[in-house]
Amino acid sequence: MAEVVGATEARNQTRFAEMLGEMRTGFAEIRGEVKENNTLLLEEKAGRRVTNSLVIGSALTIAALVVAIFALGAQWFNNGLVVRDAAHDAAKEAVEQYRRNVETTAPLVIPPQAR
Repeated sequence: MAEVVGATEARNQTRFAEMLGEMRTGFAEIRGEVKENNTLLLEEKAGRRVTNSLVIGSALTIAALVVAIFALGAQWFNNGLVVRDAAHDAAKEAVEQYRRNVETTAPLVIPPQAR
């Protein structure tokens, strides 16, 4: 009977050792998957940082471009106002000069042949 009990204990210890080995193997696989998932997560975070930086950089670039376009447009508009004012002043001066010339000169007599 002692031999049977000893054999049973030996089988149980063998099964226990096998199960312990399987558990260690399973835990190692789980650890490997966790490490792999952590690596993928870190790569995803790095990719997300790059994407966020790209989006923010693009938004700032577009904003700067819009500001530059508005500034250039305002400059063109101001130049247009300056040209318009200069043309208006020149026309006003020409009209005044014409009036002075008409007032200081003798009236224009049109000869009868030209009629």
